[in-house]
Amino acid sequence: SNTKLSLSSWVATNVVPLQNVVASHNASLPVYVTEWSSACCAPQTGYDDEYNAAYLIYVAKYFQDTIYSEQQDSMIKWMSYWSISDVFEEGGFNSNEFNGLYGLQTIRGIPKPAFRAMELLHEYGGNVSYTAQLLSGGNANDTVIVYGLKQMQSSNRYAVFVANFNSQQLPIEEHDLSIYVHNEAEYSLLETVVMYRIDANHTNPIVAWKNMNSPLYPSQQQLQTINASSQLVAMQNV
Repeated sequence: SNTKLSLSSWVATNVVPLQNVVASHNASLPVYVTEWSSACCAPQTGYDDEYNAAYLIYVAKYFQDTIYSEQQDSMIKWMSYWSISDVFEEGGFNSNEFNGLYGLQTIRGIPKPAFRAMELLHEYGGNVSYTAQLLSGGNANDTVIVYGLKQMQSSNRYAVFVANFNSQQLPIEEHDLSIYVHNEAEYSLLETVVMYRIDANHTNPIVAWKNMNSPLYPSQQQLQTINASSQLVAMQNV
């Protein structure tokens, strides 16, 4: 399915009309989205790999651009991702470590790329965004997104999130990116840059699992290796 179209359709047909109705009555009512994800009806390709991580970065920017500029301006106070773990009884249990199920973690607690995307958004994101612009015209399929967020935990740190995302089975290709940062304040100097990557070769534990011939019941040592491959590791030579 077209994930981008489904998301925009849901916002247009549900969220925006709801906001308008509440506003027309001068009511101040919170909205809680209790179950959402990139697709419906597991198993699905993408839940276990970098696709869902890129989707989460895309969703964060989409809502920042489409619904509100700052969290306090929105009726949506929180959105609960479905689900935390692959361990749930609906549809029965499956012993494979990676099943194409909804969870941010596998049945034995291995964090998937989507888990790490959430971790980055939590650690480095915030409600205040900075202006970001793609200068190149080579993004023909409109798949590359970039946005800057002020870090909530620190007044002198901010984060730039970049994702290359398109709905499954739609065109997408690799892009080389150069990031330019403009500091408006003279006293605000860019002193340190830390970069993390989530892609087919970084922070992608299903690759390590497949390289072990996809063991049904991984040993403790195998689980340690898989878990190590799921860690966010700062890139060198940034």
